[in-house]
Amino acid sequence: MKHFNKASYFLLLIIIDIILFSSCKKDNSPPVININSPLQDQYFSVGDTIHVVATVFDDEEIKSVTIRLLNSNYNNVGHDEPITVSGNHRLINTQYVIDNQYLFSGNYFLTIVASDGQQVTNSYITIHIEEIPKIRKGIYLLSAPNNFGFDISKIDSFYQPVPQIHVNGDFASSAINSLHHQLYTAGSVTGDFNAFDLNNNTTAWSLPSTSFPVPTFKNLFYKDNRIYVSYYDGHVKGYDYLGSTKFEIEQQGFFIPDIMYHDDQYFFTEIYYPSSHLNKIGVYFLVTGSPRQESLLDIDLRNMYSLDANRLLLFGNDTSAGQGKIELYNINGNGSTTIHTIPTGVLYQVVQVSNDEYLIGHSNGIYIYHYSMNSLTPFITGLPVYSIEYDDLNQEIFAASGNQVVVYNSITANQEYTIAPVDSVLAVHVLYNK
Repeated sequence: MKHFNKASYFLLLIIIDIILFSSCKKDNSPPVININSPLQDQYFSVGDTIHVVATVFDDEEIKSVTIRLLNSNYNNVGHDEPITVSGNHRLINTQYVIDNQYLFSGNYFLTIVASDGQQVTNSYITIHIEEIPKIRKGIYLLSAPNNFGFDISKIDSFYQPVPQIHVNGDFASSAINSLHHQLYTAGSVTGDFNAFDLNNNTTAWSLPSTSFPVPTFKNLFYKDNRIYVSYYDGHVKGYDYLGSTKFEIEQQGFFIPDIMYHDDQYFFTEIYYPSSHLNKIGVYFLVTGSPRQESLLDIDLRNMYSLDANRLLLFGNDTSAGQGKIELYNINGNGSTTIHTIPTGVLYQVVQVSNDEYLIGHSNGIYIYHYSMNSLTPFITGLPVYSIEYDDLNQEIFAASGNQVVVYNSITANQEYTIAPVDSVLAVHVLYNK
């Protein structure tokens, strides 16, 4: 009798499970979305309003519907537009504004996402968006009367510097972020690492100099919406525009990193070993910051640029003679060779005009280097150029020397105007709208 009751009990449990399973049957029908507008491959511009017409069906109650804008990598690049829903059928007839002014020209996905609480459907339509035209928003000049502070000025319509921000401490390097309208400065011994908001001339965030009398920072490098700083203690860190750490190389106590650059795969930095007095180029994986290799250098780097996935152009001064020269670094071969020397004098700074053309600020003026012909041509001579900036939109070259900035037309080499602050010029930066 006990055995019979046990069997009956288990049979009853099975029957109850079947009943519960039937009553809680899983929803096997995801929402169905039909997009009628916009049309496939329809053209829009940043700032336009997209007329969105679509229908959403489901055999269950629809819980949510959202309109999104995705790039070609399916990343959200616009705002989410929620649609009020009820029941199992919804006609969508609404407007979606393309309000991200930083979009580049290309193909995007207008996306409708619907959920019934159990299953989600994503429906896409490809559209083409044209970016807003690039415009110059301002010219910023950094100048200092001494090593205890410097000024950030904006150049007015009469080419006169108008002070905007005063920064305490010394100066080592600077960079500009047009996408988020930020200007970065780093000191050495007494100066902090600052991010300034150029919309309101305030400090967005700052990291203090902490190792007096030993330097804290060495250099700055900006690329792809990330600002990198090399630390005297061996670190290299990359920050986003909010000041959050996104990249790090940690080699504390062995070398001092300085000039930096990165391509799509690797991060490169000049590294100096104080104990052995060796100067090298260090190669690190861009995703992880972990090291790949090092190679000896016989130049003190000023700038480096990528030619292709396996080669870098190195610009600097010979560590023995002090004369400027250009070298080619082979990543896979892990070695560099000299490809051109520069006339007697010091190379101060290089800016890239194209993958073939480079402007060199030199103690004797400005030279143009063409890689394809391996040729060096004088552009402006007789005036030392300590800092150089190139405006590709207006085809202007800003050549800083002492307490003045001479502006040249990059096509004709004609002098266009001069900016003459009272103090010594540290750097010039051009701010664009994106």
